[in-house]
Amino acid sequence: MLVKKRLPHCPCRRTYVAFRGFCRFALLKVGLKNVRRTAIERHYGLLVKTAINESLILPAAERLRLESSEHATKASQRKSTVEY
Repeated sequence: MLVKKRLPHCPCRRTYVAFRGFCRFALLKVGLKNVRRTAIERHYGLLVKTAINESLILPAAERLRLESSEHATKASQRKSTVEY
């Protein structure tokens, strides 16, 4: 029973610990050393996550959105030329 309760939470904990390590790495790169775990959990973790979203994820999503709209436009143009 105890294993069943803990099993679903294990990957989340491992991911969170890895993210905390990544936060420490990112904070070291900007010159912040010896940041407490609680400070990462409360403040810096959200800042790092937001920075990742703004610099990597949002531009990639925008590019995918543009590519899909271009494909849709090309497909509609092909349909209109075939109909005539």
